Amino acid sequence: MQFSEDWFRQASDAELESERETIRLQYVIEQDHEAFDAQYDLLHQFDAEMVRRDNERYASENPDPKPRVHREHGWYLPN
Repeated sequence: MQFSEDWFRQASDAELESERETIRLQYVIEQDHEAFDAQYDLLHQFDAEMVRRDNERYASENPDPKPRVHREHGWYLPN
């Protein structure tokens, strides 16, 4: 199956996960190096789309996140 950018954007989260798992299983048992490289790149495309969606979801749920401040005794520690 050919995966285009449109397919990645239109697929549901469940479709992405199931198709990624199918590619991952093929990647694990693959013997041909050309197919191995193509599947490796495809896995990274799936990961990039999943991360993009997670970032969008986080940005919509937390519109103005406050950064943690570095304190005198280290990160996240009280003064």
